[in-house]
Amino acid sequence: MPGTLKVTELTDKVTVTITENSGSEKYDGTEKKVTGYTVTSISNELYTEDDFEFVGDESALTVTGTDAGSYPMELKASDFKNNSKNFSNVEFVIVDGTLLRRREGLRRHRPDQGRGQGHRRRLRRRRGRHLHRDRHADARW
Repeated sequence: MPGTLKVTELTDKVTVTITENSGSEKYDGTEKKVTGYTVTSISNELYTEDDFEFVGDESALTVTGTDAGSYPMELKASDFKNNSKNFSNVEFVIVDGTLLRRREGLRRHRPDQGRGQGHRRRLRRRRGRHLHRDRHADARW
């Protein structure tokens, strides 16, 4: 006796967490880049990475930077598409990643930074004693 099997799609929400790849590079004047993303979690074990695809602009998968600073990758949830007919309620959550170019060994500071008031007082006293001995023999401190 033939029968009919009807499969209905699962309407429970599935959350796919996608983490943009990150990198940290010492600044050396050359261009550095970070590429891609990692699927870090899927809330339903029946839903897999084969059930969705990246449909955004391929250039969004790479971030490059030459100067020191922070460069965000900026993927969006709309860059991903659910292809599964078994799941109708899929949410893509993007965790931001960046390329960080750090300057090391170059410090900006004021000329007197690192030398507190005590150093300046001692310097004045030394100069004053020198003057005291040479010009003002009777002057007192």
